[in-house]
Amino acid sequence: MDAQIASRIARVPLCALDDVVRAAYAEALAGQMSEDEVAAIHQAVNDRRVAPTTQTPTVRMRPSIFPPRRQQPRPEASVVRQRRRRVAASGAVPSKLAANFTQGEIAVLSIIAMEVRGNDRCTLCNDEIAAKSGTSRSTVKNTLREAKRLGLIAVTLRPRRGAKNLPNVVEITDAGWLAWLLRDGPVDRGQNAGPHEYPHLSIDGRDCHPRQERARRVIKDRRYYEKILHA
Repeated sequence: MDAQIASRIARVPLCALDDVVRAAYAEALAGQMSEDEVAAIHQAVNDRRVAPTTQTPTVRMRPSIFPPRRQQPRPEASVVRQRRRRVAASGAVPSKLAANFTQGEIAVLSIIAMEVRGNDRCTLCNDEIAAKSGTSRSTVKNTLREAKRLGLIAVTLRPRRGAKNLPNVVEITDAGWLAWLLRDGPVDRGQNAGPHEYPHLSIDGRDCHPRQERARRVIKDRRYYEKILHA
Protein backbone atom coordinates (compact mmCIF):
# COMPACT_ATOMS: atom_id res chain seq x y z
CA MET A 1 0.00 0.00 0.00
CA ASP A 2 2.79 2.45 0.94
CA ALA A 3 4.61 1.72 -2.31
CA GLN A 4 1.48 2.40 -4.35
CA ILE A 5 0.85 5.67 -2.51
CA ALA A 6 4.48 6.74 -2.99
CA SER A 7 4.34 5.98 -6.73
CA ARG A 8 1.15 8.01 -7.09
CA ILE A 9 2.56 10.96 -5.12
CA ALA A 10 5.71 10.87 -7.26
CA ARG A 11 3.62 11.72 -10.32
CA VAL A 12 1.93 14.69 -8.65
CA PRO A 13 3.46 18.12 -9.40
CA LEU A 14 5.08 19.91 -6.49
CA CYS A 15 2.57 22.74 -6.66
CA ALA A 16 -0.33 20.29 -6.09
CA LEU A 17 1.04 18.45 -3.04
CA ASP A 18 -0.80 20.72 -0.61
CA ASP A 19 -4.10 19.92 -2.34
CA VAL A 20 -3.41 16.18 -1.98
CA VAL A 21 -2.81 16.54 1.77
CA ARG A 22 -5.99 18.61 2.23
CA ALA A 23 -8.05 16.06 0.30
CA ALA A 24 -6.61 13.21 2.38
CA TYR A 25 -7.50 14.91 5.69
CA ALA A 26 -10.97 15.76 4.38
CA GLU A 27 -11.61 12.11 3.47
CA ALA A 28 -10.30 11.02 6.88
CA LEU A 29 -12.71 13.36 8.66
CA ALA A 30 -15.52 12.00 6.52
CA GLY A 31 -14.60 8.43 7.48
CA GLN A 32 -13.62 7.44 3.95
CA MET A 33 -9.92 6.93 4.75
CA SER A 34 -8.09 5.39 7.68
CA GLU A 35 -5.48 7.11 9.78
CA ASP A 36 -2.75 4.78 8.48
CA GLU A 37 -3.50 5.77 4.90
CA VAL A 38 -3.45 9.46 5.83
CA ALA A 39 -0.11 9.00 7.59
CA ALA A 40 1.28 7.16 4.57
CA ILE A 41 0.14 9.95 2.24
CA HIS A 42 1.62 12.59 4.55
CA GLN A 43 4.94 10.73 4.67
CA ALA A 44 4.99 10.27 0.89
CA VAL A 45 4.32 13.99 0.38
CA ASN A 46 7.18 14.94 2.73
CA ASP A 47 9.54 12.58 0.93
CA ARG A 48 8.45 14.03 -2.40
CA ARG A 49 9.23 17.56 -1.25
CA VAL A 50 12.73 16.85 0.03
CA ALA A 51 13.70 14.44 -2.75
CA PRO A 52 15.55 15.95 -5.73
CA THR A 53 13.43 16.27 -8.83
CA THR A 54 14.45 13.73 -11.42
CA GLN A 55 12.17 15.04 -14.12
CA THR A 56 13.57 18.35 -15.26
CA PRO A 57 11.55 20.26 -17.83
CA THR A 58 13.31 20.32 -21.17
CA VAL A 59 12.93 23.39 -23.31
CA ARG A 60 13.39 22.68 -26.96
CA MET A 61 14.94 25.61 -28.77
CA ARG A 62 14.16 25.99 -32.42
CA PRO A 63 17.39 25.46 -34.36
CA SER A 64 18.67 28.60 -36.01
CA ILE A 65 18.89 28.75 -39.78
CA PHE A 66 21.98 30.95 -39.55
CA PRO A 67 25.49 29.71 -38.84
CA PRO A 68 26.87 30.47 -35.38
CA ARG A 69 28.92 33.60 -34.86
CA ARG A 70 32.58 32.98 -35.51
CA GLN A 71 34.94 33.86 -32.69
CA GLN A 72 37.72 36.04 -34.01
CA PRO A 73 41.16 35.75 -32.40
CA ARG A 74 41.80 38.77 -30.23
CA PRO A 75 45.04 40.62 -31.03
CA GLU A 76 47.50 41.71 -28.42
CA ALA A 77 46.33 44.33 -25.95
CA SER A 78 49.14 46.70 -26.88
CA VAL A 79 48.19 46.58 -30.56
CA VAL A 80 44.52 47.23 -29.78
CA ARG A 81 45.42 50.08 -27.44
CA GLN A 82 47.66 51.78 -30.01
CA ARG A 83 45.03 51.40 -32.71
CA ARG A 84 42.35 52.91 -30.46
CA ARG A 85 44.55 55.87 -29.56
CA ARG A 86 45.59 56.48 -33.15
CA VAL A 87 42.03 56.43 -34.47
CA ALA A 88 40.72 58.60 -31.63
CA ALA A 89 43.44 61.19 -32.33
CA SER A 90 42.75 61.33 -36.08
CA GLY A 91 40.73 64.53 -35.68
CA ALA A 92 37.54 63.21 -37.28
CA VAL A 93 35.46 64.26 -34.26
CA PRO A 94 35.46 67.92 -33.16
CA SER A 95 36.77 68.56 -29.68
CA LYS A 96 33.44 70.06 -28.61
CA LEU A 97 31.68 66.77 -29.38
CA ALA A 98 34.54 64.56 -28.22
CA ALA A 99 34.26 65.99 -24.72
CA ASN A 100 31.09 63.95 -24.23
CA PHE A 101 32.69 60.59 -24.98
CA THR A 102 35.52 58.37 -23.79
CA GLN A 103 38.58 57.54 -25.87
CA GLY A 104 37.11 54.27 -27.10
CA GLU A 105 33.83 55.94 -28.02
CA ILE A 106 35.70 58.70 -29.88
CA ALA A 107 37.50 56.00 -31.87
CA VAL A 108 34.15 54.46 -32.80
CA LEU A 109 32.77 57.83 -33.91
CA SER A 110 35.96 58.49 -35.89
CA ILE A 111 35.51 55.30 -37.91
CA ILE A 112 31.90 56.26 -38.60
CA ALA A 113 32.95 59.78 -39.60
CA MET A 114 35.57 58.47 -42.04
CA GLU A 115 32.97 56.23 -43.67
CA VAL A 116 30.46 59.08 -43.88
CA ARG A 117 33.09 61.36 -45.38
CA GLY A 118 33.85 58.84 -48.11
CA ASN A 119 30.43 57.27 -48.74
CA ASP A 120 27.94 59.77 -47.23
CA ARG A 121 26.91 57.08 -44.74
CA CYS A 122 28.34 54.22 -42.72
CA THR A 123 27.14 50.69 -43.49
CA LEU A 124 29.75 48.77 -41.50
CA CYS A 125 28.55 46.15 -39.06
CA ASN A 126 29.27 46.53 -35.35
CA ASP A 127 32.01 43.91 -35.38
CA GLU A 128 33.84 45.65 -38.22
CA ILE A 129 33.61 49.03 -36.51
CA ALA A 130 34.92 47.48 -33.29
CA ALA A 131 37.85 45.85 -35.12
CA LYS A 132 38.84 49.05 -36.90
CA SER A 133 38.51 51.24 -33.81
CA GLY A 134 40.23 48.86 -31.39
CA THR A 135 37.16 48.54 -29.17
CA SER A 136 34.51 45.93 -28.44
CA ARG A 137 31.06 45.23 -29.84
CA SER A 138 29.37 46.50 -26.67
CA THR A 139 31.35 49.76 -26.87
CA VAL A 140 30.12 50.30 -30.42
CA LYS A 141 26.49 49.70 -29.42
CA ASN A 142 26.76 52.02 -26.41
CA THR A 143 28.41 54.72 -28.52
CA LEU A 144 25.70 54.59 -31.18
CA ARG A 145 23.01 54.74 -28.52
CA GLU A 146 24.56 57.78 -26.81
CA ALA A 147 25.32 59.62 -30.08
CA LYS A 148 21.75 59.03 -31.23
CA ARG A 149 20.45 60.38 -27.93
CA LEU A 150 22.52 63.54 -28.37
CA GLY A 151 21.18 64.02 -31.89
CA LEU A 152 24.53 63.54 -33.63
CA ILE A 153 23.62 60.59 -35.81
CA ALA A 154 20.61 58.81 -37.27
CA VAL A 155 20.52 55.01 -37.32
CA THR A 156 18.34 53.18 -39.84
CA LEU A 157 17.62 49.51 -39.20
CA ARG A 158 17.48 47.12 -42.15
CA PRO A 159 15.71 43.93 -41.04
CA ARG A 160 15.01 41.12 -43.48
CA ARG A 161 12.37 38.48 -42.95
CA GLY A 162 13.72 34.96 -43.10
CA ALA A 163 17.26 36.16 -43.65
CA LYS A 164 20.07 37.79 -41.76
CA ASN A 165 19.54 41.49 -41.09
CA LEU A 166 21.64 43.90 -43.09
CA PRO A 167 24.03 46.22 -41.22
CA ASN A 168 22.47 49.39 -39.90
CA VAL A 169 22.88 52.60 -41.85
CA VAL A 170 24.45 55.37 -39.76
CA GLU A 171 24.27 58.97 -41.00
CA ILE A 172 25.64 62.09 -39.35
CA THR A 173 22.88 64.63 -38.70
CA ASP A 174 24.86 67.24 -36.78
CA ALA A 175 25.53 70.19 -39.09
CA GLY A 176 28.69 71.30 -37.34
CA TRP A 177 30.20 67.83 -37.51
CA LEU A 178 29.46 67.57 -41.24
CA ALA A 179 31.10 70.92 -41.90
CA TRP A 180 34.07 69.84 -39.80
CA LEU A 181 34.58 66.80 -42.01
CA LEU A 182 34.35 68.83 -45.24
CA ARG A 183 36.65 71.68 -44.35
CA ASP A 184 40.35 71.91 -45.25
CA GLY A 185 41.39 70.45 -41.90
CA PRO A 186 40.48 70.74 -38.21
CA VAL A 187 42.45 73.40 -36.40
CA ASP A 188 43.38 71.24 -33.42
CA ARG A 189 44.40 68.01 -35.12
CA GLY A 190 48.13 68.91 -35.20
CA GLN A 191 50.41 65.95 -35.96
CA ASN A 192 47.78 63.36 -34.94
CA ALA A 193 45.76 63.59 -38.08
CA GLY A 194 46.91 60.56 -40.04
CA PRO A 195 46.70 60.17 -43.83
CA HIS A 196 43.18 61.57 -44.32
CA GLU A 197 42.85 64.75 -46.36
CA TYR A 198 39.82 66.97 -46.15
CA PRO A 199 38.45 68.35 -49.44
CA HIS A 200 38.20 72.08 -49.96
CA LEU A 201 34.68 73.47 -49.67
CA SER A 202 33.87 76.61 -51.61
CA ILE A 203 31.24 78.89 -50.18
CA ASP A 204 29.80 80.07 -53.47
CA GLY A 205 28.70 76.50 -54.30
CA ARG A 206 30.13 76.27 -57.81
CA ASP A 207 31.75 73.05 -59.04
CA CYS A 208 31.54 71.43 -55.64
CA HIS A 209 31.47 67.79 -54.65
CA PRO A 210 28.12 66.03 -53.98
CA ARG A 211 29.11 65.64 -50.36
CA GLN A 212 29.48 69.39 -50.16
CA GLU A 213 26.01 69.80 -51.64
CA ARG A 214 24.66 67.53 -48.94
CA ALA A 215 26.37 69.59 -46.24
CA ARG A 216 24.96 72.75 -47.79
CA ARG A 217 21.44 71.38 -47.64
CA VAL A 218 21.91 70.53 -43.99
CA ILE A 219 23.38 73.91 -43.09
CA LYS A 220 20.92 76.43 -44.45
CA ASP A 221 22.12 79.51 -42.63
CA ARG A 222 24.96 81.09 -44.62
CA ARG A 223 26.34 83.04 -41.68
CA TYR A 224 26.48 79.96 -39.50
CA TYR A 225 28.03 78.08 -42.43
CA GLU A 226 30.83 80.62 -42.86
CA LYS A 227 31.39 80.83 -39.12
CA ILE A 228 32.05 77.08 -38.93
CA LEU A 229 34.29 77.01 -41.98
CA HIS A 230 36.50 79.89 -40.86
CA ALA A 231 36.60 79.12 -37.13
